[in-house]
Amino acid sequence: MKYILFFISTLVCVNISHAQIEKEFYSSGELMSEGKKIDGKKEGKWQHYYRNGQIEKIEHYRKDVLNGTFFSYYENGMLESKGNYKDGKEDGEFLMYFEDGSLAVKATANNGILVGEYIEYHESKKLLKKGTYKDGEEVGIWLKNEFYNNGNLKYELKILDGKMNGLCKDYYENGQLRSSGIMANDKPNGDYKAYYSDGQLREVGAFRFGKKHGTFKKYDEDGELESIKSYANDEKNGYWKYKNYSGDIEEGQYTNGKKSGNWKIYDDGNLEEEGEYLNDKRHGLWKFYVTNIHSKKTRITKKGIYRNGEKDGKWVHYNRDGNENQYTVFNNGKKISTVKTGIHYTFGKYGSSLFTNGEEHYKNNKLVKTIKYVIKNNKIVDKETWVNGVLVSKASKPKETFYRVYFKNKCREDISVAIRGVNLKTNQWESKGWYNINSNDEGYIYDTKNGIIYYYAESKSFRWYGNHKKSLRGKTYDFKQKIISKDGYGKSQIVITCK
Repeated sequence: MKYILFFISTLVCVNISHAQIEKEFYSSGELMSEGKKIDGKKEGKWQHYYRNGQIEKIEHYRKDVLNGTFFSYYENGMLESKGNYKDGKEDGEFLMYFEDGSLAVKATANNGILVGEYIEYHESKKLLKKGTYKDGEEVGIWLKNEFYNNGNLKYELKILDGKMNGLCKDYYENGQLRSSGIMANDKPNGDYKAYYSDGQLREVGAFRFGKKHGTFKKYDEDGELESIKSYANDEKNGYWKYKNYSGDIEEGQYTNGKKSGNWKIYDDGNLEEEGEYLNDKRHGLWKFYVTNIHSKKTRITKKGIYRNGEKDGKWVHYNRDGNENQYTVFNNGKKISTVKTGIHYTFGKYGSSLFTNGEEHYKNNKLVKTIKYVIKNNKIVDKETWVNGVLVSKASKPKETFYRVYFKNKCREDISVAIRGVNLKTNQWESKGWYNINSNDEGYIYDTKNGIIYYYAESKSFRWYGNHKKSLRGKTYDFKQKIISKDGYGKSQIVITCK
């Protein structure tokens, strides 16, 4: 009996000699951690501390390897995370918290590998991620969101087996939707919409298996349609209307990724060019135009043939009267000859404006006659005819037998004018409009033999009207009477002021 007691007491003494309580300290003297070690290895419960004495984490060891429950804390004492370890690896449910105590992450591990449901939240308490793990891999349906620093949603995605599927959205930092679209296996597949930061629609279209398919429409920030582009399996195909690098609007058809058929080009809404394409190259007849900024009347300036993208054959040029006055011959893009024929108008400068001051008459590339205009008070009062540098005739300009109506805009705003008068040819009353006249500019509007005309004008801030009600383009306007016969035939100017 004494022997047995002696053996037990000796065994206890041996165990005590190998199990030691160990403490570690910060350099400033505060306790940093404490726990038991056996044969130099951590065993059982270990606690770690912040400098203020608050517990930082509690761990459990078996032979220096994490085993058992685990807790970590914020410096203010709030729980930061808790879970369980087995043989040094995460095992079972793990929970993580924000400093205010709300849940940040809920996950499950098996032998250190994520399995089962996973949930993660943003500091704003909004869902960040939700889905399922299998053997450490994301499987099935996942919801994933990302947030800006201000807490607003940045994007929201639906993931299936690691790839984006379903409706996905992304947002501006101010919270407005930036774009939304359907995804299939990481590729856009279905309707797509994009927006400006103020919520205004920017673009609408559709994809099929990652490729543009169908019509895409783009709008400017004022909601005006900016472009229309059609695709088939990511290839340009169908009707297109868009702004090119020069700022002009091009309109026409694509076939299998190449321009084909009739195309038109517009400058500030006015037709500038039109012609045919074949296999993405200009091929066939092309015409070029210019539009009068005052009357808005468009006339042809030249026309000719392209072959495989190069000018070929005879290209004809026209003067402002619509008559041929020059032609150039090309061979596969190379200029062969240029021949002047007909009337070429010459121009002079009056202030900041150009005006017509004469004519040059050519025949088979030879100058046969020059006519110089004598201009007074902005009117042609005489013409001088010169041949080979010698004045051969000087005739007074025939007296006009009709009224030529001009409008002078003295406002700071552009104006639009509608006019009602007697047609020179039909001798019938008619309403015509609209004529746009820039600020501080003059525009020729109408010719008539009747000494009375009516007009209606408007700008962004003003209207000029009377009590003569007549319709124009299906809408009734109050036209104002103006007697123009008092100045005699010729130019009659109506001045618009904003006073």
